[in-house]
Amino acid sequence: MSLLVLPNWSGQDLHNSTVNKFEGLATSIEACVNEYFRDQDKDDNDKQEARASIQIGYRAVLDSESSDETLAHYASWEPRHSMHCYSYPWQKYVKLGSVLRHFAYTVAALHGCLESEIQTPPSVRLLFRDPCTRVAQEVVKVLQELAVSIRRHRRCAPDVLSDHLHEALQDLNSAIRSQPRLFLGSKRACATNKHMLMELNSGNHTASRATLHSFND
Repeated sequence: MSLLVLPNWSGQDLHNSTVNKFEGLATSIEACVNEYFRDQDKDDNDKQEARASIQIGYRAVLDSESSDETLAHYASWEPRHSMHCYSYPWQKYVKLGSVLRHFAYTVAALHGCLESEIQTPPSVRLLFRDPCTRVAQEVVKVLQELAVSIRRHRRCAPDVLSDHLHEALQDLNSAIRSQPRLFLGSKRACATNKHMLMELNSGNHTASRATLHSFND
């Protein structure tokens, strides 16, 4: 009689969970933006199904804190890596999970806009559909590339935060600045907000590259 033991490794579970977080957030963002700019004549059943898929992705990330810490603790004791003297960065998985949870709160806020009783008129949404959709597509590409990179245990490409994302953000800012009365209410405020948007856009782009570099080290 033979006995075959196939253990469930906590480290592998944590690794897979991290990959799923990236993929879940990518799915939520894509579904959220598509739903926001969807055809108003869409069937209500399709609408409910689409909105349910949005919540599944980011809720799994928001609810993962305790499980991440538990899996990381057990993984640090597993002989699968320690027996070969590997210093595996389990705590970085926990740190990365924390960063993704902060991002998930932003996705939850976007989802809240869909559920709000006060909605932006379709004519106004149409003005920003293309730049918003492009930004969402570029963000989804980044999240998916990072998911593949982690799954395959390899460094992500240095240009994962490509100029395409930066250009998409600039196009969105330009679209916002082109409609100052919708957001600002005065020419003076328009000039102030224009400067702030440029500074914020430049700062976020630089910070994003620095953050990505720190995780690769």
